[in-house]
Amino acid sequence: MSGFLDELPESFQQQRKRKKTRPKIPDVVIWHVIRCPKCKSEKVPVQRTKVEDGFTIRYHKCQKCGFCFKSVEK
Repeated sequence: MSGFLDELPESFQQQRKRKKTRPKIPDVVIWHVIRCPKCKSEKVPVQRTKVEDGFTIRYHKCQKCGFCFKSVEK
C-alpha cells in the first residue's frame, strides 16, 4: 500500500476551496400587473403590507367589485 496515493493526479491531491460569492443583485426587476382574481380589474390598491419569514405579503381590495385577496412577493 505504500505509494498508493502517489499515482493520483494533482487535482485529487490538492483540495481547492470554493470562493464565497454573494448572490447577484438583478439590474432589472420584473413587475407584473396585479389584477383582481374575481373580476380581472387592475384597480386593486394595497391595503397593508406584512413581512413574514422573509416573504413580503400584500393585502389588496378591488375597487371595482370589493373582493379582498393577498399577493406574495417572490
